Amino acid sequence: MKSLFKQKIQVWLGLPALKRENLETLFTVSAPKYHLATRTLSLGRDHAWKKILIDNLPLLQAPSCVDIACGSGDLSFLLAQRYTEGSVVAIDYNPLMLQLAEANNSYANIQFVRADMCNLDNVASDSVDLVTGGYALRNASDLNKVLDEIKRILKVGGTAAFLEFSRPQSQVMQKIQYYILKSWGGLWGLLLHGNYEIYAYLAESLAVFPTHNELLAKLVQQGFGEISSRSLFCGMLKIITCKKAA
Repeated sequence: MKSLFKQKIQVWLGLPALKRENLETLFTVSAPKYHLATRTLSLGRDHAWKKILIDNLPLLQAPSCVDIACGSGDLSFLLAQRYTEGSVVAIDYNPLMLQLAEANNSYANIQFVRADMCNLDNVASDSVDLVTGGYALRNASDLNKVLDEIKRILKVGGTAAFLEFSRPQSQVMQKIQYYILKSWGGLWGLLLHGNYEIYAYLAESLAVFPTHNELLAKLVQQGFGEISSRSLFCGMLKIITCKKAA
């Protein structure tokens, strides 16, 4: 029999408004230790992965950048550091996450904005050179909408790059990955928050996320081209880069 947690989460993961509401609650609880959690869950590799993502972005003099679901601000800070003459808009729906990220910011070229990544009305169409997202797509209340918004705000030829957990094609590997993430996330949820559900959510959210090939196909359908991906951590994560097609 499915656990009560799994029954509940499978309901709201499929309902955009409930997913957004429940994730705001979840990230409000996890926010004070989110930076530590990303380090421990990744065995200390999270920052290196984000640095790889940023280092492989195009060489631009003064790009306009948007970092969606910025969380503790890691990618936003790396963008501001690399593109010192550019501008970075760091977006997150959770006010506590934004507050903590802003408190740790030492860069003058970052603006923090509370917004839903599925509704970026504060960003003009065809105005952005670079969009980044660390673990953002899986947490979007509606994946199609967030991809639509990313395409809308990017200039033609603009680049989007994402660091995300990757769901394998094989059902056997999916089950193995699920139980690894459920156990590992649950352990750190207990250690950091006294609640295994906080990070066990990782496994549940990935179980309903598109497989890697499905995600790449969706990017093509949404109007992105020059798509590439890089495997990390034995393929459990990917860095996916794409450009807005003409």
